[in-house]
Amino acid sequence: MELGYITARIYTSDAELPIEGASFSVISADENAPKLLGTRITDENGKTTSIEIEAPNSELSQSPGNPTPYTSVNIRVDHPDFNTRYVEGVQIFAGQVAVQNVPMIPTDDHIEPDLKSDTYYIEPNINL
Repeated sequence: MELGYITARIYTSDAELPIEGASFSVISADENAPKLLGTRITDENGKTTSIEIEAPNSELSQSPGNPTPYTSVNIRVDHPDFNTRYVEGVQIFAGQVAVQNVPMIPTDDHIEPDLKSDTYYIEPNINL
């Protein structure tokens, strides 16, 4: 195994203003035994420091027929002023840094609680 990395950029959905103080958690995608791999808090620019993730050797991505050449993780982002966001199936490759952009939707205290959904799923970014 080698190491891959993931960081995040958390921002408001429309204006793309950075969100400071959001909790960015990375969880293994193992349905039977999910494991917390790391948590970071966003800075004033809405960015996190990287989290190291074990990933299969990079040579596996060079030839067909090899096992999956990446580690799949799930992400959860929380902030008291915004609805929780989930990203499933983010791919982490050895020696690469995945940057996950997460647009957040503000909570709306004027909507009846039983009509409001506080969980949103978004698609993972492509590794940069």
